[in-house]
Order: sequence, then structure tokens, then C-alpha cells
Amino acid sequence: MAKATKNKKLIALTGATGFVGAHILDRALKEGHRVKAITRRPQQQRSGLEWVAGDLHNKEALKSITREADVLIHCAGIVKARRTEEFHQVNTNTLAHILDLLAHRDQSAGDCHVIFVSSLTARRPHISPYARSKFNAEEILKARGEKFPWTIVRPPAVYGPGDMEILKLFRAMKRGYAPVVGGGDKFFSLIHGRDLAAAILSILDHKTAIHKTLEPDDQKKGGYTVHDVAEAAAAEFGRPVRPLAVPEAFLYTLAFANEALAFATGKAPIFSRHKVREMAHPDWVSDPKTHKAISNWRPEIGLKEGVRETVHWYRERNLL
Repeated sequence: MAKATKNKKLIALTGATGFVGAHILDRALKEGHRVKAITRRPQQQRSGLEWVAGDLHNKEALKSITREADVLIHCAGIVKARRTEEFHQVNTNTLAHILDLLAHRDQSAGDCHVIFVSSLTARRPHISPYARSKFNAEEILKARGEKFPWTIVRPPAVYGPGDMEILKLFRAMKRGYAPVVGGGDKFFSLIHGRDLAAAILSILDHKTAIHKTLEPDDQKKGGYTVHDVAEAAAAEFGRPVRPLAVPEAFLYTLAFANEALAFATGKAPIFSRHKVREMAHPDWVSDPKTHKAISNWRPEIGLKEGVRETVHWYRERNLL
């Protein structure tokens, strides 16, 4: 659990309408910070929050939220794209552009602590265009950040109420199986959306987190396997949930067909051959050594509680 931040900040937040960003926004306002966030659509007004109309391509909107900010939490990005170069344009170039704006803002505003929400996949940039785009953004931040404070946060798989990307897995588990790519156990870390938000906000009180790369998770030593997730889901669905090994070759064929369909319809495929490579990687376990930089933060939500809460959220909305 993180202590409440003593010094209230003006936070510039990108990605506030997304799954992770929404959790960060809620936590920031709960701790009494002021937030300026970009939105493409009208949003509910909340105390301490100023919505700025625009998107990541809108220079004036980005200037508006960063002009006087004490902290920038940049968690906007894309996980699917119609073309490979789109990952670079959005996930890499946007951060570079924001850093340019910060470099040229009025010096009276002081330093702006840049917190970049990257991805654990950035440890393996060769594995997919998404991973490469996050890694490249990290490298740009490190290269330009010698004169201002920055922190890179690499979350593992994030889940919890509001997460629509993992819904298909829960639907499969409700039917009694939990798919896993290929054979053998694959190990991965997890973190609940609220715990991730608390970890990110705790960085504001930690000078030890400056110029560091952090990999927060729920601190399950050695991570999880699909068997662990299946067991937690079985308790909620009241039926056995068994891991189901799916051959990589089959998934690559399915992904190729999905990419072709997406290309024909002009949509971005969430399930692609690059995604299969990410899923097939045997070790996505966070590095516990990085937790020392935010020593007063502790995750509060374990797997069983997190799965229970997520299933309840889906059921309330008739999604399961």
C-alpha cells in the first residue's frame, strides 16, 4: 500500500480514457492532485480535473496539458495497428514530440518529472513491432533525460474491472478451458489496474525512482502459469477450468487469416503473428529488484481477489 502523497502536483496525463489511464486518473484525484488530461470525446467533469479537447497529434492540446505540469504521466499508446510503422509513429514519436514541448516550455515552470508507462515486452524488442516501439521510446527518453527527472514503468499483464482485452480469456475459462500457446509452462507476472495506478502515483514521493526503470507487479515470486489463473477462475465459475495447449502453427495460421480480414476491412488486428510471438515467449516475469526504488508501495490485490472482482464486473454488464 502506498502512503498518500504529501505534496500535491499538477499532473499532465495522456491515455486517461483508456483502461490503465482511467485507474491512474482515479488514483491521482483520490490523492488530491490536479490533473489535466486529453480527450477526443466529451467526458464527465470531476473536481480537480480539467479535460483538454484533442488527441496525441494535436500540438496545442499537448502544450496545454504540459505547460505548467509538475509531472507528465504518459500512458497513451496503441497495442494494435494496421501497419507496422503506426506503432513507431504513435508509441515512439509521440513521446519524442512531447519531450520537445517540455524542452521549450517556460523555464519558470521548473522541471517536469516524466513518467513513461512502457511495457514489459520492451525487454525483448525483437519480438514484435509493439515491443520495439516501446523500447525505442525508452531509449529516446534516456538519451534526452540527462537534465530532467524521468522514470520508466514496465507493467506486466494488467487486468481488472474495465479491461476489455482480456474478456475473451475469461469467456473461454467460463466454458472450461484456459488456452496456452504450445507446450510447457510459460511464466508471467500480473498486476491489477488499481495496484499499478498506486505504484505509479507512489513514484511522485520517491527520488530513488528517478532515472530508473521499474517493473511493478503483484509480487508473486516467480510469477504465474496458466494453471494458476485457471484455478482462480474455476473458483468463480464453479466448474473445472483446464489449460488447453494450442499449437503455435495453428495460432500463426489463425493470426494470418485475422490480419488478412483486418486488411480487407481497413481495421487494425488485435490478434496478429506478432502477438502470437509475444504469447509464446516463455518468461514475462517482472524483475523484483526494481521494487526497491518504490519501497513504500505494496500491492493490495492478489490473483484470487482480482479474478473475483473482474468476473463480477463482467457479469454486472452481461459480458459473461
